[in-house]
Order: sequence, then C-alpha cells, then structure tokens
Amino acid sequence: ALSASLTNFVNRFPLSIVTRPILSAVLQGILQIHQQYFVIRKSVRELMFNGYRLNVFDTISALSAPLRLIGFRIPIPKLVNNSFALYYGRNASLDGPFEVYAGIRDATKLAQIKAWRGKTKLKYWSHDSCNAINGTYGIQFAPFVKKTDKLFVFLPEICRSAELLFQNESEVNGVTTLRFVLSDNVYKSANLHEDNWCFCTNNKTTKTCENDGVIDVSNCKSGAPLLMSNPHYLYGSPELQNSVLGLNSDVEKH
Repeated sequence: ALSASLTNFVNRFPLSIVTRPILSAVLQGILQIHQQYFVIRKSVRELMFNGYRLNVFDTISALSAPLRLIGFRIPIPKLVNNSFALYYGRNASLDGPFEVYAGIRDATKLAQIKAWRGKTKLKYWSHDSCNAINGTYGIQFAPFVKKTDKLFVFLPEICRSAELLFQNESEVNGVTTLRFVLSDNVYKSANLHEDNWCFCTNNKTTKTCENDGVIDVSNCKSGAPLLMSNPHYLYGSPELQNSVLGLNSDVEKH
C-alpha cells in the first residue's frame, strides 16, 4: 500500500519515463531506511503536545536541495522542527495575538476581531466569505444581546468563524443569562447549506462536501489529514453516525 501511494504521488509530476522510476525508488528507499509505516505507535503526549520528529523529512529536505537547482520541487509540509502533534508548540500558549475593537466609538463592535496574527482574513479556503474573520473570540460580546441576534465567534481550532444561535434562558450565580450554542449549519455540507460551499476542499478523498457533520481542516494543519466534527458526530449524516458501533449523539449532552 505504501509503495502504491508513493507511485501515485510521483506520477503527479511531469517527469520523464527515465526519471519517474528513479525518484520513486529513491523515496521508497528513504522510507525503508527510516522505517516509516502507515500505522505507528506513539504516546498520547507525543500525539497531542510534545510531538514526534519525522526524521524522514530531514533526509528529503537535504535531497530536494539539488533537485531545486534543476527546477524540480518536492512539496514538503512546513512543520516546526520537522515534528508533528495536534497541538505542537501550543501547550500553555495563546492563539493570538488578536487585534480587537474596544467599542469606544461603536459599542456594537466591542471585542470584535479586527485581525488575527496580523491578518485580517484567512488563506485556507477557496473564497473570501469563508476566509473572513467574523465575531469575537467567544469570551466577550457587545452589550444588550437579544435572543434574536446571531452571534459569531472565530474558532482557530477549525480555522473558521462560526455562528451561534439562542437556545434558552439560563442562570449563572443568580444572574439571568441567554445561552447561545453552535449552529447546526456549521458542519453541514454545501448540499444543505450553500454558504459552506467554499469550505469544501478535498472532496475526492474526504467526501466532506457530501456528508454533514465534518469539516476538512488539513489546509490549516500543515497538510495533516484531519477532520473536525461535533462530539459524537452530532448533527452528522447517518452514514457517519452509524460508522461507529455504539456511538449515540445526544443534543442534551453535547
């Protein structure tokens, strides 16, 4: 399977009949030397925070340098220290910096994000509407929020902004509050929610454009094949919910 995947990868490049098998053999040799396999065993700490070093990328980077001189570039994921973890370098760290409005001239803009990491929009999706940074970070909103309002929050974890809708009144320490929850439109496919069309990126491999309940975030996670969803595929397609034995989503719990 690994050999076939490498062959398919190499075949995507405009190489001659002589060059293609040579490059394929070199890449397979590198993977064998570094003992790279589709399935690996790592600790939770390594996978989540500390990361594990992909030494194979060091070798590929070294070999790709002379190839660039002849105009051939091998696409290598940009990983800090050639190490990967879902939250690598982010343990006890912040998501910003954020530039937000103080609400002095317009109170309705209080805490609204103007820029994130120096950028006023994202670059992961196929249209400006999906790349827009809307709303707040979720810890503060403008005053006088009404039940009919649609609130927006920017969620770096899923690399997009999301809509919140009123669910019910609640009480916190004796203070009456309005409870807003994530809209079920956030993870809907473009077939059911047209505004999500530009979040459809790699449908051939993930089918996220056809199934409700997941979003492909690989473009903003260094190319790692990652999908994000609500807990237990809440609001997801039956195909997703039925794919895991014993999985039962419950809107009251999630």
